[in-house]
Amino acid sequence: MRHIGDLLHNNTNLHILDLSSNQLKVSNAQYLANMLENNTVLTTLYLWDNQIKEKGAEYSADALEINRTLTTLDIGSNDIADNGEQNLIDAIQIHKTLTTLNLKAIPLLNS
Repeated sequence: MRHIGDLLHNNTNLHILDLSSNQLKVSNAQYLANMLENNTVLTTLYLWDNQIKEKGAEYSADALEINRTLTTLDIGSNDIADNGEQNLIDAIQIHKTLTTLNLKAIPLLNS
């Protein structure tokens, strides 16, 4: 994951990255979030069906508050729980360029 993150940090061409079903964990989500904070080219990120959990969703939400180029984030089928979902909801209110957020296969907020 670190090699992909390093590549994307200096990326000027890649617009879509699909890391679906790669058994990514929280530490991978943190690394990707750090990359997203600096990347100005990537527009679409697929993280469907990984294991990033609630903390990984929080890292993603923090990155969304800084990143202004991502338009699509697919974070469905991850066990992100209520706090992770709420952090994402809060982040998209700040991140005005995100047009698609996939939360499929995630239970809706309990509150």
